[in-house]
Amino acid sequence: MNSVAAKIFSSVCGGRGLHSDAPSVQHLPDYSSDGQQRVLSHAAAEPPSMLSDSGRASRRTSLMHGDSFSDSPVPPIVHQSLAMVSPEQQLQAGEPFWANSNWSFGSHSDQNQRQHMEDRIACRNLTQEPAFTGCKRAGFFAVFDGHAGHEAAEYLEEHLLSYVLASAPEQLLADPLAVLQASVLQAEREILAKFLPARCNAGSTLLALLLVDDKLHIANVGDSRAVMGRGSEAQQLTRDHKPACSLEQRRITEADPQADISTDGYMYGELAVARAIGSAHIKRDPSKRALIPTPEVHSVQLQAEDDFVVLATDGLWDKVDNSEVIQVARRTLAGSRRDPQGPAAAASRALVDRALRRSSSDNISVIMLLLHSRPITLPKSNSMLFKRSTLQGLGGADSPRCSTPCSGVSTPVAASRSSTPVQQHGQAIGSSSALPSPLSSCRPSGS
Repeated sequence: MNSVAAKIFSSVCGGRGLHSDAPSVQHLPDYSSDGQQRVLSHAAAEPPSMLSDSGRASRRTSLMHGDSFSDSPVPPIVHQSLAMVSPEQQLQAGEPFWANSNWSFGSHSDQNQRQHMEDRIACRNLTQEPAFTGCKRAGFFAVFDGHAGHEAAEYLEEHLLSYVLASAPEQLLADPLAVLQASVLQAEREILAKFLPARCNAGSTLLALLLVDDKLHIANVGDSRAVMGRGSEAQQLTRDHKPACSLEQRRITEADPQADISTDGYMYGELAVARAIGSAHIKRDPSKRALIPTPEVHSVQLQAEDDFVVLATDGLWDKVDNSEVIQVARRTLAGSRRDPQGPAAAASRALVDRALRRSSSDNISVIMLLLHSRPITLPKSNSMLFKRSTLQGLGGADSPRCSTPCSGVSTPVAASRSSTPVQQHGQAIGSSSALPSPLSSCRPSGS
């Protein structure tokens, strides 16, 4: 650490332990901050009010995968007495905004009213893996929403990360999107090879996120969704692969002109998604070519004002929109820093609870990835309503089954495609194309 950084950390932290092996000087993106020092202390923990989201959620226990947890490369922030270093001070010290900020994650799932739990989740800190030993932070997070059984989702939970880590470390760091894409398609091949002889028709959506320092690398198949809290705004990072979405309708029509999409948004009379892993009974039928496992992959460059990312299955998104998810998450994170399982776990529980109180009947699984250890603040407003994210540059009219347009959206979030083109039935997704983001939700009317 250079002399300027040493003085700043010595004066602000009062000798308490923070990582001092800061990387070389990097240019930071623009951000806004009050620049004031904030201190967390070992104050006595107070039970959450039952009027709060975290309080209501703390009374619930899920029927499966209900254990919430937090993890980070250093002890969780709720167990530390830590003086926060403002972004301005980090900038003066020549350090990137993320280098000395703890990060954490938590998850929560609920079987809800379904007879079986078909959701699966995967969360893992990768900083000790050989490929990421030179990284300040690295983690893998994924949600899988199974249909026609839990087998495909469970296989992905147990094997997808191992496929990612089996690649050469230099390849994983040089082109993580290509590795994610190849790992998803390898999982698809393995599942079909095992499930076809067994006549197992289980399938699953797949949403995987790889955090490496200041970048998010995302692969998505199906209608699980990732949304980032950037300040008070909701930035949708993935596109729902619904049969009613105009972009998917176009692809489906080209691949299988005979594919029928019902008025309630189902394809082939049974699938509410246009892309999925598994579902061998459909893929072994040569007359049904519209269902594909091809993931959409892209990277997101994080900025100083990015606070957290929510990954969840459609049991959440069918009942709670992006803006409300960010609102509930921010309010819970701001008020649960002394939660024994950490604020990320508290926020994931609160989001599941919100969907349950909205009469969701589906399995619900939520992962909360908290990108820094700064206190989460609420907007200075007379109302608790948060500013909704806006879709800029909307194109022409969309399908009447879509609640919002899903094409022609400009991209305020920096994103890039993999350098390796991905083929979707002849449509190349090249490195020069930017993924529109935030991306709107396309859900059948009445869903």
